[in-house]
Amino acid sequence: MLADASRHKWMLPVCYHKSMASIIKKPNSKYWFACFRDIIGRQHRRSTKETNRKKALEIARHYEMVAQRKLKPQKVRETLSELYREIYGGTVPDASVNEYAKSWLDIKEAERKPRTFESYGKSIEKFLEFLGHDAELDISRAPAASHK
Repeated sequence: MLADASRHKWMLPVCYHKSMASIIKKPNSKYWFACFRDIIGRQHRRSTKETNRKKALEIARHYEMVAQRKLKPQKVRETLSELYREIYGGTVPDASVNEYAKSWLDIKEAERKPRTFESYGKSIEKFLEFLGHDAELDISRAPAASHK
């Protein structure tokens, strides 16, 4: 026999909500703020860093889709790249794991003592060797399993 849910006060009602992303403008800000709900219905507000209302609303909708896990990771990257292109007029900077590691090491060379820099270089060399061919993938697409 199934129990009647209305008889049990400890049972929480299930909330269903449609996509209702919106934007607001705070009095002392030139930017629009995205208002959206996550997968469990909790509300969030994030600055869109956008002054254009139409672009801000599009960003809010994408925030909500991501927060509700309605997009696969690859689609999230594509969407963010598309937004970046529309807003900034260029492509999202990218680098392979190998390129990123080497550019990071170049920055550290000026900041660290020679022996520390040498130690960093050896560690990066071992890490890239461990990754093998995956070291040439875009850093955003490198397999998570390789990062153990």
